[in-house]
Amino acid sequence: MTQQRLQNYVDTLKSEGIMDGEYEESRKVQNETNLPNLMMDLINSFLRDGDNSMRELADLLTARNVDFSKVTTAAHLIKGGGNSLGGCRVVAAARALVNASLNQDKRSCETSYEWVVNEYYHFRDKLRTLYQMERAIVNTESRRRG
Repeated sequence: MTQQRLQNYVDTLKSEGIMDGEYEESRKVQNETNLPNLMMDLINSFLRDGDNSMRELADLLTARNVDFSKVTTAAHLIKGGGNSLGGCRVVAAARALVNASLNQDKRSCETSYEWVVNEYYHFRDKLRTLYQMERAIVNTESRRRG
C-alpha cells in the first residue's frame, strides 16, 4: 500500500511536469542493489547540497563583481542533483543559469536564478514528501523482516 502511494505521487509529479522517469530509475537501482536507504540518501544529499548552492548563488549574484565560474559550479550541482532525482524543471532552470553564466551575462543570470529559486524550492517541498514516503516503506519492510 505504501509503495502504491509513493508510485501514485511520483505519477502525479510526472503528469504535472515536475519530474521525469529518472526517480523511478534510481529506485530500480535501489532495489537491484539491495540498498534500502539509497533514495533517502540521494534526497538528503540533494537537499543539503542544494540549499548550500542556493545560498552561494544568492551571495555570488549580489556581489559587485560576479564570479561566473563559481556561479556555473553551483548551478551544475543543482542541475546534477535534480537530474539524479528526476527533477526535470529544476534541471531546465539550472541549465539556463549555467548557460547564462558561461556567457557571463549577469542580467540573464539574475533572471535564470529567479527561475531556479522557484523550481528548486517547489521541487524541494515535493522531495520532502517523497522522503517521508520512502522512510515509511523502509520502516515497514524492516518490521516485516524483523
